[in-house]
Amino acid sequence: MHNRSKSKGSSYERALSKRFSQWWCEDDVSLFRNSGSGNRHVEEVFAGDICPASDKAKPWNLCIEVKKAENWSVDGFLQGNPSEPLLAYMLQCLSSSQVGCNKIPLLVCARNYQAPLCFLYPYSRVHCKGRPFRARLKWVAPLPEKLLKRYPWDGPVDFFCLHLESFFQTFARTDFLC
Repeated sequence: MHNRSKSKGSSYERALSKRFSQWWCEDDVSLFRNSGSGNRHVEEVFAGDICPASDKAKPWNLCIEVKKAENWSVDGFLQGNPSEPLLAYMLQCLSSSQVGCNKIPLLVCARNYQAPLCFLYPYSRVHCKGRPFRARLKWVAPLPEKLLKRYPWDGPVDFFCLHLESFFQTFARTDFLC
């Protein structure tokens, strides 16, 4: 069962890497699914599940973590459940963004038969009015030590939430260039 779900997640990551590549570079080969914890290219380290496959995709400032699972819940997060998988996914994304040269955390979570959600860290260019955010999720309780040991992070757990399709329709590459 575990191998089947891992394969399902890998397949979803490959599909999303093509979609992000079309959005970022107007082709479906400039970004790829990162098979390791960080892709090393010359002196650059890219963290996350989707990374540049060519120089056409650079600069690449997004640290994208992709999760295709059934057990996460926005409700569990809002209720402050410390064992909520969405919290762990967010911490993984935030922690990874500190590792690589791509610093803007973006988490994509999908479940079967539901529109995927995108969780975007609120950096300066995201605060513009008129963005189609569904909610802003902030973790207010102390972070579980077990998770912090696995995913070190010393800032707030704070994300804007929107549908993935709304992300692609609203944002452009230029919104993420520093």
